[in-house]
Amino acid sequence: MRVLEAQIKDLDAKAMANEGLGYERASRIAENNALAVERIAAAQKDRDLGTLDRVRAVKELTTMDLDHVQRAVDILKSIQGDQEKEENAKSRPSGNPKRSTRATKKPVRQVSTK
Repeated sequence: MRVLEAQIKDLDAKAMANEGLGYERASRIAENNALAVERIAAAQKDRDLGTLDRVRAVKELTTMDLDHVQRAVDILKSIQGDQEKEENAKSRPSGNPKRSTRATKKPVRQVSTK
């Protein structure tokens, strides 16, 4: 009889715990919806800022003369090339650099014939 009462008490406790979990999960629904709305708004703001940056860049380019634009493009390409060279240098395995296989010439001493 006592075993049966203990089992019933245990089942009641589990039912209460499950009911509490249900309430907690239900309350999270509204919280998760609000968080999703907030994230969507932030994403839209980021897109709008990106569009604004592009418009500003176009406006700046239209006010520049073509020589300035060409110089800016050349500078950007130069920087990009330097960055690629640095990345390639970093990606090479470290160790002793290859030595030249060319024979080195020894200086010749001239003797005077006086």
